[in-house]
Amino acid sequence: MRRDDKRHGTPAGHVAGCRRECCRKAKLAYDKRRKLDAIQGIDRRVPTWRVMRRIQALQAIGWSVPKMAEASEGRMSFKTIYGFARTEYVWVSTFKDVDWLYRRLMLIAPAASSPGVTRAKRHAARMGWPPPLAWDDIDDEDEQPTNWQYRPAERVDLVRDYIDRGHGLTEILAILKVNREAFEKWCARNGLNREYSALVAAQHVRARQGRWAS
Repeated sequence: MRRDDKRHGTPAGHVAGCRRECCRKAKLAYDKRRKLDAIQGIDRRVPTWRVMRRIQALQAIGWSVPKMAEASEGRMSFKTIYGFARTEYVWVSTFKDVDWLYRRLMLIAPAASSPGVTRAKRHAARMGWPPPLAWDDIDDEDEQPTNWQYRPAERVDLVRDYIDRGHGLTEILAILKVNREAFEKWCARNGLNREYSALVAAQHVRARQGRWAS
């Protein structure tokens, strides 16, 4: 860890490899608190859906996961954020970090030129994730946002999203359940000639690489 890392003096700093006194003390205090909590029957966990709602809402206004990690000032990495989807609970301290980030970014749209902005918005639209201001109480598990309505993304946006996420021509044809000729004509009608040509070129490259490998 670098000397200016904001995790110094916290259990996270110890996990990240710092063995200085500041992080050793924080780790010991953390372990002691967890033991006392176990004895007293105190659960300091938060259900992950509360975290995911915040992450998804930020994606809906264009914040990509790497950009969120960058804005967290060392509180979490992009791997940590991606990992939330695989857990049922997080520690209260982790939830507080996510909530801090959410409150910091919820009214700030990232620069349109920032990498991943369009991709994040498209993915959120495709998944039907409401933006921050759609929620009256984001921590109410039963709430369904009333001042925002999900509209399925247009097929053009879906195709662009698939391309951004690295899907090849064969995969996209399978997802859309169309043949190559029909897809080529559809791309021509919808101004996606360049994207279609790039998909074809990438497919040819993969085919050549496959022949060389064999």
